[in-house]
Amino acid sequence: MAAAKVAAGVGVAAANEAAAGLFLVPKQPYDGPPKTMRITMTSSPIAAVALCVVLASPAFADTYAAVSNTAMSITGDIELDETGITFENGEQVTFDEQVADRLTVDGQSVEAHVFSLAEARDPVLLNGNRLCGAPVTYAASWETSDGNGTILAVFSTPEPPQSDADMCASYTYE
Repeated sequence: MAAAKVAAGVGVAAANEAAAGLFLVPKQPYDGPPKTMRITMTSSPIAAVALCVVLASPAFADTYAAVSNTAMSITGDIELDETGITFENGEQVTFDEQVADRLTVDGQSVEAHVFSLAEARDPVLLNGNRLCGAPVTYAASWETSDGNGTILAVFSTPEPPQSDADMCASYTYE
C-alpha cells in the first residue's frame, strides 16, 4: 500500500512538471561518480607516488660535447651532474661532496663547482688514455670566458684545489 502512495506521488509530480513544460529524465540507479572522476581519483595515488619518485631522484645529467683536442681524444662527450661524470666509453667517477664554489683560473677568481671524488681513481677512457695519469681526487667545472662552453679540470691533490695551476688535465666542452 505504501508503494502505491509513493507511485501515485511520483505520478502527480510528473504530471505537474509535464504541464509546466518540464520533462523528466528517467532516474538511473546511482552507480558512483562519473567514470572520468573515478579514473582521476584512482590515478591520484599513482601520480602522487610517481611525483615522489621524481622529486627524490637526482637531476638528470647534462650532456656536454667534447670540443678541445684533449676532450675529443681522451674523454669524448660526457654527462655531468652533481653526482658525478659519465664518460663516452661508459666509465664513471662519482662525487662525494661539493667543496668549493670558486676557483682561481688564470689568476682570476671565477664561479666554479669543485667536487671531491668518492673514490680516488684514474679510469681508462678512449683509446686507452687515462683521465689524469694519477688517481683523481677532485674535479672542477666552470664556464669558458666567452660563456659558450664548459671546462672540466681534474686534480690529484690531497687538499681541495685553489687554482687551475694545480690541475693535472683540463677538457673543454659545449
